[in-house]
Amino acid sequence: MSSPDAELFLLLSSFSGNPVLDTSMLLLAEISLFAVPAAMFYLWFQGTEGRRDSILTGFAVLVGVSFTYVMGMFYFHHQPFTAYEAIVAAQPNNAFPSQHTALAFSAFWTLLWRSRKKISAVVGVAGVAAGFARVFVGFHYPVDIAGGVIAGLAGLSAAYVLSKTSLPDAVIKIYGGVEKSFLRYSGKLFKFLHN
Repeated sequence: MSSPDAELFLLLSSFSGNPVLDTSMLLLAEISLFAVPAAMFYLWFQGTEGRRDSILTGFAVLVGVSFTYVMGMFYFHHQPFTAYEAIVAAQPNNAFPSQHTALAFSAFWTLLWRSRKKISAVVGVAGVAAGFARVFVGFHYPVDIAGGVIAGLAGLSAAYVLSKTSLPDAVIKIYGGVEKSFLRYSGKLFKFLHN
């Protein structure tokens, strides 16, 4: 007898077999790895508040993904591809919780809290799409995705605590000094090379 979690995986994976759909799902399964850094990069160039939000998001992601290792110590199971026919196959390890989902939802919750509605929506959609695709291709069961969403809340909590300190502003100040020095010396180098 299979669990509801396995039954949902089997239902989703029953739609596999179409090369276009399968390839699309494989690509979507990795989308959060690109959406979150792109969001942080974009924010970095949106003034001081954007840089602060980028730092908080990065810290949330670091803590959220790290928290998945703690969660994995309390619950363990292998990926669906070890028990069922799936699109993917790899070296089996603990599938719980999904680190890709933790990455996306650590960023999503933090950006939502920081009132970055549009960019949090983009990251949230990418996280949901990646979570769905990771179940579809056989990397995870639905419970693993739910665990990643919960780990994202740990990331948000850490970002909230960090926001109450002066560390983000110190990082921004240090970056500003490095940037000014770089621009000053690169300008001198450019003049030297063109004389």
